[in-house]
Amino acid sequence: MNWYKEAQSLGQDLRQLPDEFSDETALPETQKAIEKLKLEEDLKPLVSQSAYRSTMDYLLCLFFPYAKKACEDYYEGKGKKMVESLDKAHIQKIDLALTLSLYRNYAKIKEQL
Repeated sequence: MNWYKEAQSLGQDLRQLPDEFSDETALPETQKAIEKLKLEEDLKPLVSQSAYRSTMDYLLCLFFPYAKKACEDYYEGKGKKMVESLDKAHIQKIDLALTLSLYRNYAKIKEQL
């Protein structure tokens, strides 16, 4: 898989996102990468054994530990959803960075599953 070419196309895709995010995920490119890499079923056991409620929360906090506090606060009713506390541009950058992290670390992820 050529993750660099994929990342280049993602940059264009992110600029074409609609103004509103779907209710399903605020990180649509990350979701597409999970589906394309066929990681969803592999990640389910890890997510279910973790403190996280979703695959996206799990991956976000795994690759970006600074997000753990905000996620915990949200779960405890003390914080907001990511889409309520960050602007669209910041969320798009997180989406791209998380997507690239999945592609770059795919072999390592599969080894550990």
